[in-house]
Formats: sequence, structure tokens, C-alpha cells
Amino acid sequence: MEKMIASQALEMRLPEGGYLWKRGVRGPIGGKWRYRWFKAKKNGEIRYYKRDGKTKTFMGSIDVRMITEVTDLPDSEQNEESSCFNIITPDRTYEIKGIDKDEKLRWMKTITDLIHWINKKDGKQ
Repeated sequence: MEKMIASQALEMRLPEGGYLWKRGVRGPIGGKWRYRWFKAKKNGEIRYYKRDGKTKTFMGSIDVRMITEVTDLPDSEQNEESSCFNIITPDRTYEIKGIDKDEKLRWMKTITDLIHWINKKDGKQ
């Protein structure tokens, strides 16, 4: 019964999805900010898509089980809107930017809640 209630509470908190900017992997052609549609899934995956009108193309995903930290950037490293944060995994740091501070905080909370829920579901808490 407790698992079902936790699942229902999480479902209510998961956003339908939303646009965020994701900085590409740095390198000769990387480092550009790209506008992507993000969707947090109950299976512990955060998917991101390139969206053109009604067409969306799957570009990649982040497994929340691999996330070691979701961090807000210090003021000295923030953009004008104070909307940047990082998703850190052992293999990569995803640089993410919302439209504004509220959107950043909403996504940081969603990701953190999803991490806790998946860990609890997997018996790690």
C-alpha cells in the first residue's frame, strides 16, 4: 500500500515535460547550448528530444540511478536569469539551463524526488 501511495505521489509531481537548454559535450564541435524537450519517466530515466513542430527525435537519456549529484551553480557562474544547474554522473556532467530560476528549481526538485523514489523502489533506502 505504501509503495502505491509513493508511486501516485510521484506521478502527480512529474511534469508533463518541458523545454530546457542542454550544453553539448565540449570539444571541437561541442559546447553549444541546444534547446531540448525533457521528460522525466517513472522508470528512472530522463529523456531528452529534439523537437521540430510536431516531430520529436529522441536524442538521449540520463539514468537517474547513475546521478551522483544535482547541483545549483554558484552566483559567480550563473547566467543572468540564475537558471543553470548541473546533473552529475560518473561519466559526464550535464550542463542544463532553464528559462528562469523557478523552472530550474522545479526541475532540480523533480530530478531529486525521482532519484529518491527510484532508490526507495530499488531497495537502496
